Amino acid sequence: MTNRTVIVNIPATFKEQVEEKDIVNCKGDTIREVLEDLMVQYPKIRDKLIINGNINRFVNIYLEDEDIRFLEDLETKLEGGEELTLLPAIAGGV
Repeated sequence: MTNRTVIVNIPATFKEQVEEKDIVNCKGDTIREVLEDLMVQYPKIRDKLIINGNINRFVNIYLEDEDIRFLEDLETKLEGGEELTLLPAIAGGV
């Protein structure tokens, strides 16, 4: 891991796990490393993000405005200075 810093935007539903912060600065060369750093800093968020060793399917992750599933997912390389946004999926029906 390098010193590349990424801003992670935290949704209201996850704030309790990160001491009520709106944003957290994390380090990493890939999205996976950034999320690992986030979970080291705030271990309580792991239960929201990870289920059975995988990213919770009800959490969407965006790099800037792009869903990481349409990039290289967790292996997407970072330059530093980007914004990563965690968004809980909204389910509903009519």
